[in-house]
Amino acid sequence: MSVAGKAEGEGGYTLRLVFQPVAGLPVQAVLVYAEPSHRLVAVLQDAKAQPLTEARKALVAVESELSLTAAPLLRFSFDLHEDRGVAVELRTTQGALLLARGQVDLREFAFSSEYEPQLRKIRHCCSCGSCGRMCQGCDDAYFTCDCGSCTVRCGW
Repeated sequence: MSVAGKAEGEGGYTLRLVFQPVAGLPVQAVLVYAEPSHRLVAVLQDAKAQPLTEARKALVAVESELSLTAAPLLRFSFDLHEDRGVAVELRTTQGALLLARGQVDLREFAFSSEYEPQLRKIRHCCSCGSCGRMCQGCDDAYFTCDCGSCTVRCGW
């Protein structure tokens, strides 16, 4: 799952989500939260799945084919407030799975998180200005993109 966000102008915001299907994990929806307020920002839902009631509370909700690698560009109004991170939750037929909870600069960020079942790790990668792409395997969903030192650290 890749997520990129950027503040634009007076309270405007764009968010791009790229979903890669996970073998053996029937994902029905992807929910994106601003953290630590846990405000539901976006819902990307499989058009064939049962509609989520939470989708009505999101700033933006999109139905699409989650079996395809789609990259919808979502535009909405968003006040950053005290938030300093993003959480990505996958809703599957077996329940909810927190894939990523990254501390990032919400003014502009890009990261990807991929579960590696053979290693039992989640590989978190961040892209920051002159740092390029940086990756770290972590035991859980929590990570920090530190663009000042060009590192990705496990934990929040």
